[in-house]
Amino acid sequence: MSQSYDLFCRWKHVQKIQSDNAGAIALGVTRAAVSSWKKGKNAEIQFIERMAHDIGDNPETWSALVMAERSNSEDERAAWKRIAQRLAGVALGFFIVLGAALPDQAQASIARDAVHTLQADKQHALYIMRN
Repeated sequence: MSQSYDLFCRWKHVQKIQSDNAGAIALGVTRAAVSSWKKGKNAEIQFIERMAHDIGDNPETWSALVMAERSNSEDERAAWKRIAQRLAGVALGFFIVLGAALPDQAQASIARDAVHTLQADKQHALYIMRN
């Protein structure tokens, strides 16, 4: 199984697609292309980028992983894997910085005169969170 097929399976899951055939149609590739990914071949980069983008992953990291699989030498494969790890680290660093920039405290919106739930269902009251 290739990185392309792994990504395709993740993409199908996010898209709520059950079969490889339906996924191939939705992605705009043939069933034979998906079958070849399953057998170890890799997808074209434009499909890698689209699937990664659609599931919210870093397309560059997936592209580097695919390039590592396509490599003919161990040195080249190792270089692409290092690039993929660095790109994944950059994406993680971005989300850490983004998380640090968010407000540190959330407060429940408690409007005493507003009815957020059915009165009979007070034990399962709904509170709207705001920053």
